[in-house]
Parts: sequence; C-alpha cells; structure tokens
Amino acid sequence: MSKKRPIAALILIFGIFFYVLVAMAVHALLPVHWAVDLLFFPVAGMLWVPPAVKVFRWGQRG
Repeated sequence: MSKKRPIAALILIFGIFFYVLVAMAVHALLPVHWAVDLLFFPVAGMLWVPPAVKVFRWGQRG
C-alpha cells in the first residue's frame, strides 16, 4: 500500500468538509428563490469532483 493513501484520505475528508462550509456560506449570500436553488445545488454538488479526482489519482501513484 502506498504511503500517500492515508494522506490523500485526510485531504479528501478535510477538503470536502471545508468545501461544504464554503458552499453553505455562498448559498446564504444568494437570493432566496427556487430558480437560484435549482442552479446552485447541481453546480455546487459537482464542483468538488475534479479536485477530488486529482487527489485520488495522486494517492494511487506509487
């Protein structure tokens, strides 16, 4: 097992935690309207994926 895997796991756990906090703060600043939520949540829900994939790949490399 690579020594990078535990580090990558910690980066992902803390990174997603802070991403959720930032997403909640941004959502609190947006106007309250169903159309804003309809756009915000899919974008915010998928925006974390590309950085997570990079961390996964980094953790898998020997």
